[in-house]
Amino acid sequence: MSAPAPREAAAVGRDALRDLPSGAVRRGTVALVVNDLYLDGRPEDALEVIEAELGLGGSPCPLLGMRTNLLLQTGRYAEASAAFAGAVGSLDGEDVTPAAELMALAHLVQYANHVSEVGRAADLLCRVEHLSERSSRTVGLAAHELVAYADWRPGLLARIDEHLGAATAMRPEGAAVSIGGSSESVRVRALWMRGQWDQALGLIGSAGFDLEQRGAVASAQLLACAACELYVDRGDGDAAVAALRFDDSSILSVRRHATLARARLRHAVGEPDAALGLLDRESAKAATPGGSVWKHAEFLRLAVDIHTEAGRADGARNAASEFEGWPRAPDGPNARCRRFGPEPSSIGTSMSPVPTASWPRPRTGRSSAHALLVLGELGDDTARHLGEAYRVFDGFGAAPWRRRAAAGLRARGLTVPRRVAHPASDLTDTEVQLVRLGRQGLSNRQIAAAMHYSRKTIEVYLSRVYAKTGCASRLELIRAVDSGAVQLGET
Repeated sequence: MSAPAPREAAAVGRDALRDLPSGAVRRGTVALVVNDLYLDGRPEDALEVIEAELGLGGSPCPLLGMRTNLLLQTGRYAEASAAFAGAVGSLDGEDVTPAAELMALAHLVQYANHVSEVGRAADLLCRVEHLSERSSRTVGLAAHELVAYADWRPGLLARIDEHLGAATAMRPEGAAVSIGGSSESVRVRALWMRGQWDQALGLIGSAGFDLEQRGAVASAQLLACAACELYVDRGDGDAAVAALRFDDSSILSVRRHATLARARLRHAVGEPDAALGLLDRESAKAATPGGSVWKHAEFLRLAVDIHTEAGRADGARNAASEFEGWPRAPDGPNARCRRFGPEPSSIGTSMSPVPTASWPRPRTGRSSAHALLVLGELGDDTARHLGEAYRVFDGFGAAPWRRRAAAGLRARGLTVPRRVAHPASDLTDTEVQLVRLGRQGLSNRQIAAAMHYSRKTIEVYLSRVYAKTGCASRLELIRAVDSGAVQLGET
């Protein structure tokens, strides 16, 4: 069963609106056209359709809810703020169908999260959960996917599993990826947080390609941003650059995530000033009254790291102070800066004071591993925390972070944990063949030709090899094979 293509559906729908009379069919068509234009990365065109329909007396729900979020996504913050209350009120209007209510809620929850109205977002999500209980199978499936995608309160991993499990049980057998890619995006997020990076990259590769081909541009671009960050953590700069191949986006959510990914990449390749320039420009927009704080907490945390590594105590302290005073932003599990002193080494982080029962255990998630790293660097049970951070980062291939933990141990005269050798049984026959060809000096393109795969497939396989071996680059992989740390078995 193939999923509908937003780009083609939007074109057909706009043509149909010229002749459709008022009524349920027209209301449903308008909502689908608006949503498809948004997925295609064309929020201004979507707003144009909404304004025209409202001018013709179109139903306020879901149009007002969609309009609120689209105004925010295009930077029209004051208009979005003024529209929010009326959009929420329209949910209780006459003749509002469950499908229309869900469409409006999807946009209103996104808006509330962006402006850090976490209480309002939680209330709206309660309405979504009620919809899943009293609506058709189709609406119920979409409601479960929406909660998994948009509920960012503490304990989100447990709710992601719960709601995605419910959605999977309701999805028709053989169905393709979700229309907007929300289900795939949240699965990537969960895999990333658990340290299952090869699975996350594999899903990004397959779902991202499908979404891009169908015209769900915004979702494909968000997945590309996640891939870029994963490759940065793994130390593979070439793959990170290749993942983030689009130039810009008209949608704020995509642009912010892309800015963060590009800043992290600049930082990783030794261009701290370029990274800070990217962060500063986007942070200035986040400071606009009524504006989105999406990713701003991560911007500030990265700025603290960059200034600290460069020995710029004042810059680190200023970013940390702004971080401490910023309202809790909807970025998932973020470390928050707490302690400041005259020297960069005294600037530390601690985890936000939120319930921890449902967060990843220390040996699973990148955020937890980063917390262990910083605790060790601050002198808190240094040997245990730095050693544990090293093992976690080594376990899912975060070579730059692993090296930082190792450097911290060596600087304090402590023993660096022994890296685990990865036997040939950890690699599939295909992966072993790929490694052997790489050792012969073949490029990815040449390996693809020799193995009769596409270059993209080879890149996915290579990312899995990096994850299994803990290597961050082709050169490091070859050295690991030569030293026996990675064993390929008999030739």
